[in-house]
Amino acid sequence: MLAQLDRIETEIRTLQGRLTRMELTVMTAIDDLKADLTAFFTAFDAFERALALSPSSSFALLFGSVALAWSAEAERAIDWAERGLRVSPRDQLNYMSYHALAVSHFLRGRYEEAANAARRAIQYNPGFSISHALLVAPLAKLGRVDEARAAVAQVLALQPSFSVSGFCAAIALPTTLAGPLAEAWREAGLPS
Repeated sequence: MLAQLDRIETEIRTLQGRLTRMELTVMTAIDDLKADLTAFFTAFDAFERALALSPSSSFALLFGSVALAWSAEAERAIDWAERGLRVSPRDQLNYMSYHALAVSHFLRGRYEEAANAARRAIQYNPGFSISHALLVAPLAKLGRVDEARAAVAQVLALQPSFSVSGFCAAIALPTTLAGPLAEAWREAGLPS
């Protein structure tokens, strides 16, 4: 996960010449996340400040939606993700909004919507293992075993060291999300 955050940070840093005060606030939040993944919970203030400066900030909406989703604030994450997609419909980082939608819909038991969002995340960033992992869980819950196992194979091809417990610990997922997500992943065959 840290490698993925490094890659995202590198992509964003290339745009620094055009950064506004609001976007610098978002960059501060990203730095907080990179330094310590549990900072998701303290980064919300930075995202809120960025949106107060610019309510249509795609950076704040994209990154904030992911932080909200992984902290199990599903409805708020859905709102931010959908706003981010409306504000910047062709953004290369839109896979993040689709991650937020996949996690949030999964948490709410809307498995078909979660699977569709995960597929969109894969379209935007096919080499990111987490996008494929986010497809595994709703497919398992929908009973689409063959599709879920194919997605498991893709996760492990992209990240052979992936484990359910390692991921849940690295992100410090709340139990309301970690439990159902881990159960679906294990059921589909991702390593514990």
